[in-house]
Amino acid sequence: MLSGKYKTAAWIIFSLAFFARVYHLNIPFIEPYNSITRQTVVGMIARNFYRHGFNLFYPEIDSNGPGISLFNAEMPIYAYLMAIGYKLTGGVHEWAARCVPVLFSMGTLLFLYLFVKRILNERTATYALFFASFSPLNLALSRSAQPDATMLFASVGSLYTFYLYQETKKIRHYFYSLMLMMLAVATKAYTLYLFIPIFYMAWQFQGKDLFRDLKNYAYAAGASLMLVWYAAMWYSGKVEDLAYNTLNYRPGNGWGSVFAMLSWPYFLNFAKIIFIHILTPIGSVLFLAGASKYFRDKASGIFNAWFLSVIIFTALFWNKSNEHSYYQLPFIPVFAFYVARGAEWILLQPQYKRVLKNPVAALMLTAIFGVSLLHFYKGLYFIPEEKKVILTAGKAVDSLTPKDSLVLASFEGSTALLYYCDRKGWEFDIRRPDSSGLLGEVEVFKKKGAQYFVIAGKGLQDLHREAYFEKQLRRRYARLEEGQDFVIFKLEGIPNALYA
Repeated sequence: MLSGKYKTAAWIIFSLAFFARVYHLNIPFIEPYNSITRQTVVGMIARNFYRHGFNLFYPEIDSNGPGISLFNAEMPIYAYLMAIGYKLTGGVHEWAARCVPVLFSMGTLLFLYLFVKRILNERTATYALFFASFSPLNLALSRSAQPDATMLFASVGSLYTFYLYQETKKIRHYFYSLMLMMLAVATKAYTLYLFIPIFYMAWQFQGKDLFRDLKNYAYAAGASLMLVWYAAMWYSGKVEDLAYNTLNYRPGNGWGSVFAMLSWPYFLNFAKIIFIHILTPIGSVLFLAGASKYFRDKASGIFNAWFLSVIIFTALFWNKSNEHSYYQLPFIPVFAFYVARGAEWILLQPQYKRVLKNPVAALMLTAIFGVSLLHFYKGLYFIPEEKKVILTAGKAVDSLTPKDSLVLASFEGSTALLYYCDRKGWEFDIRRPDSSGLLGEVEVFKKKGAQYFVIAGKGLQDLHREAYFEKQLRRRYARLEEGQDFVIFKLEGIPNALYA
């Protein structure tokens, strides 16, 4: 019987995890260690739900000009909940939007703790909880206005409740698991990889009888029903000119793309995310210890199947996993399990206990752990100066242009500047191998209805590097406003005489 100290420790960890997630929660969606484009696209959808009606099947974005502006890549349940938060708090507040992933993340921690406790014991569950609470990537995405926290909550919850169903045969757990699996697939279609650990649990408890159990087929059918949304949105993207589309992947250049993805830089980037941004150096040691010691252990079977499913998913989405670190979030609960087992094994060894009781060794380990976390955490709570120009330029556009204006916005090819302009329009990336056609592209957007062109921060630096393009812009279009780090051109009217 384990001591009640682990229950106390679990409560302390939960409390610290919550504080780490809500600290400086009301910062703009432009923090360094989360995708500013992903967040501001979700921000557009949530803001438009709040302003234009809560129609779940009309996820409207602002970055497709005056035409049809739907984001149909995934069911926007998380954005819908953010919009409800706006409604409850009486306005568009970043903290209200970020509360949604925070709450889902706390739910994930609870499910993971209960799952590991059910399979093993309270001590291991507490260690797993600690890792998952403060793993840098998990903490970052638990505050990010994007769907990944929702996806992980539904994934861990569906597996935990399915395990409870198989163990207890209580039908309520079956329906809990099915609803959570449907939420996972609705949020991210690729979570169908979870059928691998689901099948493993069914086989473990039912053996060959699982093929005669109609509830298993109903479960698979119910979860797969969410794919109807993706099919409908794919068709919508075929017949309408949408800025985004589900299953919209660039074909690349054949085998050249394959060899590029299998190159050393890809693996190096993947390893950096895994061992630094997720596991941290100390967590990496504990993970390797736990995996090597307990991989063949019977209690690890479910997590082994889960681990295999995540590896298969990562292999299928290898390019995206390297391009966007949030694709590696599904590793978190599996890593937490093995880190916890590694920590438990090491802390039970007399020789390691003696080392940890040494003040110098304990201080060094604490320092390594603290530095590895702070290296990542520093980008979670504060906005760098070079990105604050997004807010400054956005406010200038919002105050100087009519609300129905169409804006062309340039900041690293991201939607962030357009979002903070609070206008419909398009994002524009100045960075091109051949810049000779940039002015022609501006003219194309002008013909589509663009009335203002705002360039800020690094976008302005890119403009200065393209001296000919900048000269032509200043000669052809009048400046509405110009600051140290941004410039707003009016795409119609009298050109600025100074640059004529």
